[in-house]
Amino acid sequence: MIAIARNFGARAMKTYLEGIMPRVLLAVVFAFVAVLGSVTMAQAAGAVWEKDIALLNQVTAEARAGGLRAVSPKVGVLKKALAGAKSLFPGPTELGGTRYVLVEGKAEATAALARLGKGGGVTAIDNPYPSIALILGSFYVETGKFADAVKVLDAGLALSPLPKDRLGFTVPGLISERGVALGQLKRWKEALANYDAGLGIAKMEKGQRALLYRGRGFVLVELGRLDEGEAAYKASLKLEPGNGIAKNELAYIASIKGGAKPFKGSVVSPGAGN
Repeated sequence: MIAIARNFGARAMKTYLEGIMPRVLLAVVFAFVAVLGSVTMAQAAGAVWEKDIALLNQVTAEARAGGLRAVSPKVGVLKKALAGAKSLFPGPTELGGTRYVLVEGKAEATAALARLGKGGGVTAIDNPYPSIALILGSFYVETGKFADAVKVLDAGLALSPLPKDRLGFTVPGLISERGVALGQLKRWKEALANYDAGLGIAKMEKGQRALLYRGRGFVLVELGRLDEGEAAYKASLKLEPGNGIAKNELAYIASIKGGAKPFKGSVVSPGAGN
């Protein structure tokens, strides 16, 4: 039965761990000293964020090797890292006579230095906290703690020098996973607003945008807005032709329009699909 295989198709960590994370996260977050155009990413010896970058490196490797549940022993220390990071934002933070601002990638670094670094003397540092939030929030979704997931993912979105701009490269993933958690809580209107906000981000990977469209499509179908849901899935297929989840959902929508009863069972959200 088509409906049995339904899922959000919006689990961000699967996409990050298998594709975007190795290409972007490991290339940028774990590049402690990298030149990005005119922006220099640097280290600050002894800073709390250096310890947390090492923690992120470790749990990312564990998640890639053993899945999200493999990070269970680190949940406490991940929560502590996020809680301790609040004082670092928006920044700059002074350490040893140098002012630092924590950023994710070139776009956020450029914007943050322009707005927060007036007068000069501000150094951009890799920001590990949104990625830590994504891993921890995804772990909570994986283990059925959806309200905890929303709180953690909200924290990840806030731990930025420019949170309203949403320029960090982890932001689309945080929003995707947040949508799954809200959906599991049946908070459909909030989930829809969440996906719409994510799709309003100007620049992101095609796979990330397709993920957001699939999440939006799922929510719209749950709200009974089948035509809009169908349009969202078709938009995702333009970005990722052949995606099995989108095709399955389009078939499900067609079956409902043809007279089949909507599926009322539990929602399964195992991954980003093929």
